[in-house]
Amino acid sequence: MRTYIAKTGRQAAKIDALPDNVLLEVFDFCRRYHYDLPALPISGWNKLVHVCHKWRQIIFASSRRLNLELLCTIGTPVRTNLGYWPAFPIVVDYFVRNDDDSGDDAASNDEDDIIAALEHRDRVRRIEIIVTASLLGKLATIMQEPFTELTYLRLSSSSSSSKGGGVLPILRLPSGFLCGSAPHVQHISLDGISFPELPTLLSSASNLRSLKLDKIPQTGYISPEAMVDGLAALTMLTTLSLRFQSPASRPTQRRPPPRARIALPSLTFFEFHGVSEYLEDLVAHIDAPRLASSNITYFNQLVFQTPQLGQWLSRAENLQVAPFESAYLGCGFNKVDVQLRSSRVQSYLLLRVLCRNLDWQVYAIAQLLGQSVHLLSGVHHLSVGEAALRPGWREHMHHADWLELFRPFVAVRTLRVCWQLAGHVAFALDDIAQAAAAVVVAGEEVLPCLHALYLEDQPATAVERFAALRRRCGRPVTILGNPDDFFRAQLER
Repeated sequence: MRTYIAKTGRQAAKIDALPDNVLLEVFDFCRRYHYDLPALPISGWNKLVHVCHKWRQIIFASSRRLNLELLCTIGTPVRTNLGYWPAFPIVVDYFVRNDDDSGDDAASNDEDDIIAALEHRDRVRRIEIIVTASLLGKLATIMQEPFTELTYLRLSSSSSSSKGGGVLPILRLPSGFLCGSAPHVQHISLDGISFPELPTLLSSASNLRSLKLDKIPQTGYISPEAMVDGLAALTMLTTLSLRFQSPASRPTQRRPPPRARIALPSLTFFEFHGVSEYLEDLVAHIDAPRLASSNITYFNQLVFQTPQLGQWLSRAENLQVAPFESAYLGCGFNKVDVQLRSSRVQSYLLLRVLCRNLDWQVYAIAQLLGQSVHLLSGVHHLSVGEAALRPGWREHMHHADWLELFRPFVAVRTLRVCWQLAGHVAFALDDIAQAAAAVVVAGEEVLPCLHALYLEDQPATAVERFAALRRRCGRPVTILGNPDDFFRAQLER
């Protein structure tokens, strides 16, 4: 490391002969080169400063450029390091739970080290901790003051806080957490943590880029109106994820009073996991013009009323410029997905319902899509597939359910149905031809623009009557026999 060989192979030169600015470029390159490995830029520099006095001077004099940080994590002598090294920013990373035989002793030592690091409030830049019930009590005391340099906060409840398979205690952050102020925080992630006072903290977090709330417990419920108020100041927010732990978290009032919508001008990704009523009340009061991707997961419900979701998505400029072009419906063991994609702007929408029986899956997705027909106006390609279906899935499935599901896809030109479901869809399409009254479903023809159909492992005779009916109507459908023909048909249309 101290010498290098010139290209001629005849000379050896001391690396110390390089000017200070060149050495600094080398150090900076090493930092950036290893940036994807979090431990290296934090702990790697302390090896370089021990090489020689000159290197130590250069590195310490350029601590901001090199982004020097002190890493406090499992196994590091925190109090010793904080007393030995200069007052660099501190990273507190205890996100990997200690699973060795030392158990409680190791956890206790970690908690003491965490508190020792957090005592330096004006230096802590990043906090990532798996929180136990005992640690939460200590955090409630020490984190009642502002952390002026904090940019990243990630807290997750720990399963180690309950032994013997008992019920986990609810971990709730106190109302005065961070003194209710987070002016420099750019990322907040809470997993299984109750924090009803979060909107107050958000109102001061004008630099926030990412907000992720996962497994929100019932005690951490925040009303849609309070959440909107908290989000109002987050003009730089790009990622928003709200995932409730159970369907019990739902609005107590289904008709909130009219109010002006807030704008999230930087939001590009949105994720939600909960009940439709909550999401409807939330997005009714938000505009996100740059929204490109959304993951929406609903708990199982008998009836879905989601007009606000469709209107919210229709207000996104990206989807107005480049609407969704393709759709994939996937049925599984305990969920059903529909994915809508636009290749021109790399945007997508995932709608998911957590339910088990196939008939309920098709019925639920048909409800959701039927209320967002305008989002499907540009969908030309539809694929239907399945993962592991539950035993007896054929027993309650009705062919008419498939027709209701296909009805919103008024622009689909190519349809592919995979494996087990292909036979059911074949019967459904054949039903159209068996009775003239079935040509129209709820006043609209099913798949009126369909040009190519591929039903995996099904002979062309399975939909012979359907194909004949379409020929008589002047809108012939080509029945394809293999997936290669289907892909070619997609490219042609």
